[in-house]
Formats: sequence, structure tokens, C-alpha cells
Amino acid sequence: NYLECPFLLDPYLESMTTALSKTAQCIIHNRFLAQQHQHNQKEENNDSLAENQGASSLAHLFSALYALCKVRGRKRIQTLLPHHVSDVEPVLFELQSHVAYISLSNQQQSVEEEDIEAQPWESTYILLLWLGAVSLVPFDLHTIDSSTSSAASTTLVSSAIGSTINHLFDAGPTREVASSTLSILLSRPDMDDETNDNELMLFFRFADLMLKNFLIMQQKQQQRYEQNNEDNADDLHNGKKDEHAD
Repeated sequence: NYLECPFLLDPYLESMTTALSKTAQCIIHNRFLAQQHQHNQKEENNDSLAENQGASSLAHLFSALYALCKVRGRKRIQTLLPHHVSDVEPVLFELQSHVAYISLSNQQQSVEEEDIEAQPWESTYILLLWLGAVSLVPFDLHTIDSSTSSAASTTLVSSAIGSTINHLFDAGPTREVASSTLSILLSRPDMDDETNDNELMLFFRFADLMLKNFLIMQQKQQQRYEQNNEDNADDLHNGKKDEHAD
């Protein structure tokens, strides 16, 4: 009902977005802290039921936030999402966990009945949008990267860039928000530092591969086009020969 007159939501937009995002923020932080505790204690995850319940709640919250984005525009909603320094790692962790869960569910043919009210891609959309919002924090991301104090093979920045790049191949709204988030990450002032050379090279290698694949595809299309023209010309020539023979 609000799509034709989206400005009617403006008086309530901030309070609605804040209520939804603050609840989601609390769940995300709790899930992130639980994961860190399990990692530090080297414990197995035996509380899958609680995690599923948290994921289900997040899915409905993200679905509602996406509905607001659809009506009022993602850029307007993005400015209202929490974007504290402490949100960076939990949001990225939740995005990676969500994508891994979707992949596992697809492999297992979705054993549980899917929720028709909350679609998985809506959660992906909001988490990418949120990652873009927290990427605007005016701090060097390496200074808040907990992976630097552990034996992690990837840094916070490279994980964020890699996660957004993966969604550039999506067919739908998530591709658009992924490209926007990637542009925010790559245009950060601290990306000019030498410490971020590996992260920039990650994107450059990806861009180089995509350009090469595009050129190869273009060459193949050109070759097929020329071959089809030759075949049509031969058919036309043979057809005229048959007419003269008759």
C-alpha cells in the first residue's frame, strides 16, 4: 500500500528501522560472542537448536527490513542501521554463517520446511547492506581485526571483500547491494596503505579474471557469428546452384 506513496512512512521510518535493527544487532552480537567462546574453548557446537532459533528470528527481522528498503529505498535504510566499530566483525560473521547455512541447506535438499514468509536472499541483502554501513566507520579496519591476534589465514578486510565479491554473481537485488558494498570497501582511505596491498590484489586478480573471461566469451561469440554467416552464405550459394541446375 505504501509503494505508491512511500513518503507516508517517513514519520515512522526511523523508529521502525531502529527497533528492528537493534533487535537483530543484539542477536548477531550474541551469536558472534558464542562462536568466539566456542573457538577459544575449542568446544563442539552442541546447541544447534538455539542457533536455529536465533537464525529464524533474524530471518523475520531481515525480511521486515527488506520490506522497508523496497518501499523507501536501501540507501535511506542503510543510514539508519547501527554502524558502530563493534558491529563490523559480528555483521561479517553473520553474513558468512548465513551463506554457509544456505549452501548446506541446498546440499541437504532443505530437510526442514522452508519459511514462506522470510526468504534467505532477504537476509543476505540486509547483511550486505549492513556490511556496507559498518564499512564506513572512520577507523583502520586492521586495528579492530581480531584475526591478527590469532592464526587466522584471512584478515577482516580480505574476508569482507571476498564475501561481497561472491555475491556479484547473484541474479537479483543482492548483486546490486553487493557491488555498492564492495565500492565502499575499496574506496576506504586506509585501502591506500601498504598493509592492504594483499586485499587490493584480491580484487585486482578477480577483476583481471573477469575481464579475461569476458574477452574470451566475446571472441567465441564473434567466431560463432562469423561461422553462421559463412554457413548461411554457403546455403544461399548452393541453393542458387540447384535452381540453375533445374
